[in-house]
Amino acid sequence: MCPDCLAHRARGRGPYPELTDDELRAGLDLLPTWALTQKSSANRQVIAVMARRLERGEPVVPMYGPLGLAFQERQAEIAEQLVQARVHHPPPAS
Repeated sequence: MCPDCLAHRARGRGPYPELTDDELRAGLDLLPTWALTQKSSANRQVIAVMARRLERGEPVVPMYGPLGLAFQERQAEIAEQLVQARVHHPPPAS
């Protein structure tokens, strides 16, 4: 996607689209539990590394800037909530 199109789609939220928690949850809910677990873990690792780089004043690409890390944090939290819900209330067997 071209930079102008991406900027328009992000609506001032950095490189990520502005999604409500319900919209983000609906998209993540399509993933299997094992993928949600790996996604949240990977997001947490990226957040930790990039936050340290930002603290040291090192340059990072916009998707790992403060807005990008905030989006990844939300994504990780919602993925973790979905995993917990599935563990405590698994869907009925077919």
